Amino acid sequence: MLQSENSFFHRFIKRLFYILLIQNLREERMTLDYNEIGRRIARRRKQLGLKQAEVEEKADLSYKYLSNIERSISIPSIEVIMRLAVALDTTPDEFLVGTLQTENEEWKNVAEILRNFDPKKLSLAKNFLIWLSEQEL
Repeated sequence: MLQSENSFFHRFIKRLFYILLIQNLREERMTLDYNEIGRRIARRRKQLGLKQAEVEEKADLSYKYLSNIERSISIPSIEVIMRLAVALDTTPDEFLVGTLQTENEEWKNVAEILRNFDPKKLSLAKNFLIWLSEQEL
């Protein structure tokens, strides 16, 4: 696989992940491991050598909210996770991937199907998923 195709595939998988994550969370078919999310946020903050107050300011969070997230006292919304990702110069999947408590086999099957797609089919599948995510079901 060429570098550009590989990059396209990774971007596509991330977008697919977000679409399915949000859809499944709406349907309450899976939950997130907020303890692990908090640990990952804290680890990233420490890697960058930032204090909690600095990250709270960058992410526009209230005083001590980040501390509560990192210790799993508060549950962050997807929006807050995204703001924290920006403040910590990363992507939300660094905090979310692998924290889903669901049947991993379904995800593996979807990834295997997509892995075998040529770039045209992958583009069509991506456009379909974007359209599907915008529909009221």
